[in-house]
Order: sequence, then C-alpha cells, then structure tokens
Amino acid sequence: MSLSRRRLSLTLAIVAGAAGCAAPATRPVPSPQIAVATIAPLADLVQRVAGPDWTVRTVIPPGTSPHVFEPEPSDLRKLLGARAVFVAGAGYDDWMRKVLAACASRAPVHDAAASLGIGQGHAWTEGAGHDASAEERGAHDEDDHATHDHEVAGHEGHGHEAGAHGPEPEGDPVGAGGAHDGHAHGILGEDPHWWLSPELAARCLAGIAEAFAGVDPIHAEAYRARAREGAAELAELDREIVARLAPLRGARFVSAHRAWVYFADRYGLVEAASIEPVPGREPSPRELKALVTEGRQGGLGRLFTEPQFPPAAARVVANEAGLDLTLVDPIGGVPGRATYPELMRFNADAFVRGLSGAAKERP
Repeated sequence: MSLSRRRLSLTLAIVAGAAGCAAPATRPVPSPQIAVATIAPLADLVQRVAGPDWTVRTVIPPGTSPHVFEPEPSDLRKLLGARAVFVAGAGYDDWMRKVLAACASRAPVHDAAASLGIGQGHAWTEGAGHDASAEERGAHDEDDHATHDHEVAGHEGHGHEAGAHGPEPEGDPVGAGGAHDGHAHGILGEDPHWWLSPELAARCLAGIAEAFAGVDPIHAEAYRARAREGAAELAELDREIVARLAPLRGARFVSAHRAWVYFADRYGLVEAASIEPVPGREPSPRELKALVTEGRQGGLGRLFTEPQFPPAAARVVANEAGLDLTLVDPIGGVPGRATYPELMRFNADAFVRGLSGAAKERP
C-alpha cells in the first residue's frame, strides 16, 4: 500500500471511530443549511445556486493541490451537518466518497463532471494520479522512457489545434444544444478540470440546482431560477474571455500540469506540453530532458506555473528551456480570485500577458 493510501486509511479510521461526520438523526436542520464542495471554484458555483439560506464549505484549503491532498480530521469536520456534497468528479476527488462512507454520512453526493458527461472512461483514476504507489510510478516511468517522450516535448494540445474540434468559439458561447455541447465528450471528455471552461461551468449549474431540489423540493424553482441567472452571467463571462483571447489563437504554451485542456480548446490555444504529464506524478528525467530540448528549439511559447505547483521545478524548467514564467491559478479561493468570475478573469489576464509577446513573434 502506498504512503498516501496508508495516510488516507488512517484518517478514515480516526473519523469512523469518532463518528466525526454523521449528524444524529434527531439533530434539527441547521440554519443556514450546510453544503460542502471539494474545491473553491465548485463551491462558488454551488453557492450561486444555493442562495442565502445555505452556507457552502470548501474542503481543500487554498494553495493545496487537489491531486496530492490528504484530508486531515480538521478538514473532515467541515462535513459536520452537511445536507449535500458536491464533487468535481472524473476521478479528481474520489476520496470524498470514501470519507463519507467512513462517516456514515447520508448526504447525497452530486458529481458535477458526470452531469456534464465527463470522465465516463475514468482516465484520471487514483492509480494514474496522486495515489499511485512508488512501485507503480517507477514502472510507469520505465514505460515512459520508451513511449512518452514525444508526448511531453511535442504534445499538440491533446490533439486539438485551434479549430480542430468544431466551430470557432465566437459562436454560441454557452447554451443547451449549442455548437460546443460536444466539448464535454470524446478526446476532451476524460479530463476532470471542466470548470476552467466557463461554458462547461454554466452548463453544470442546472445539475447543481436539481441536486438542491432533491434535498429541498419546496424551494426547487428558486434553485432553478438562480441556476438560469448564473448561466447567463457565465455566458457573458465566456464572451468576454473569447474577445480577450481572440488575437492569441494558435499560441502555444507549457503548463505546470495538464489542467488547461478545456480552456485551451475553448479559446483556441495549444497546450503544447506539461511539466507533469500526469498530475501528482513527477516527470521522469527523460521527459524533462525532452521538454527542455523542445523549449530551447523555440517551439513551446511560455511556461504557466501555478500556486499549487512546486515553484522550484517550474523555475528549473524555465531556466533550462529558456521559457518565461507566468502565474495562473486553476483553483483560486484567495483574495482577488475568490469567486469563479474573479478566478477566470485572473487567468484570462495572465494568458494575455504571457502570450501576447509570442503572438507578435508568430508570422
């Protein structure tokens, strides 16, 4: 058993022994009512639908990578009294289901990715991500030496150069039945970072509303109305980002880890490579060498690092490959990017700053 699995098992045992999450059946419903979300951007989307009668708690602290997060008993106390739990899904935060089972919690769990049709192939399972054992990672690295170097150095935006997956993003920014409804399926449909596309975030609100309606049917129409209002606001946000990034279509970049596939696809950018091809797994020396070589040849653009990513690794790659660094943030939850719109505007601004120079240099 890997270290992370042993730590999670110990935490679950502590919580289960203390009955830490399950509220007694006779306890009155709190006011405001409690909902829980695993990450900050999801929590903000949930709060928009929930309205003023609910408090939405975030389990994973800001600045912590969800891919390596190990819940402590203090984190799990946030589940006390929860009437609904929201997970990003697609293997991103499967540990939450284990925690709830250990707590004997009866709170229903809403999987946002599943509501969008994302992650049905379970590409981001624990075995491939943060919970892989050292032996598993070593075997994977050996395979990488023979088969994956070219993916790190010359990865063409996961097979989606600008315009490769359907219409240009200027059409139908958000909406049921629109031209981009297919973005949650096919090649893109296994990546769990759906919230980095405002289009997909808008679409998930309807499912969140139905989750609340199931818990509180008396106010079902109010949840649905807030979901429609929120979707309209996110459609406007999407149009704003489309306009800002339109001059940068086709620009290439390196990410700290593969989080930006939906963002890049939506706005016509190319995630050419990642320092961590699999989130939570350190790149092999050969992968890093291939990345540095490609960067020195001038084919990678700019490196975008993240607050949740070790800064030393990003600086080393940037220095060796001759890449400039720009900070982006897939999680937020801190002042200046605490709400979902703030987070996405922060990232749009960062991509504009980081890629504008590269765009001017392209023929």
